[in-house]
Amino acid sequence: MAEALRFTFERPAAFDEKAVEKFMTAAVKPALAEVAALTDYAHDALEASFAAILERHGLKTKDLAQALRVALCGRPVSPGIFDTLMLLGRDEVLARLQAWL
Repeated sequence: MAEALRFTFERPAAFDEKAVEKFMTAAVKPALAEVAALTDYAHDALEASFAAILERHGLKTKDLAQALRVALCGRPVSPGIFDTLMLLGRDEVLARLQAWL
């Protein structure tokens, strides 16, 4: 359990290479930039913004959610993506996404 939540207090030291190859695609990177620009981290606001980003980029939820998990947690497994974003907070999400933008 502690290992599964390590991402909440420690930035990933390494990234799951297979997950990076599978989920960190050129198509998803512009959407990651939009997530980085979000300012309202209330659950409902994140959900609405996420839906709009998906529609603009023609992505499915799993495409963006998995890419975010890899960027934020180092692996494609985490609590729900909105919970993960709220747990980390805007500043930490932005810092972790910078490496991928």
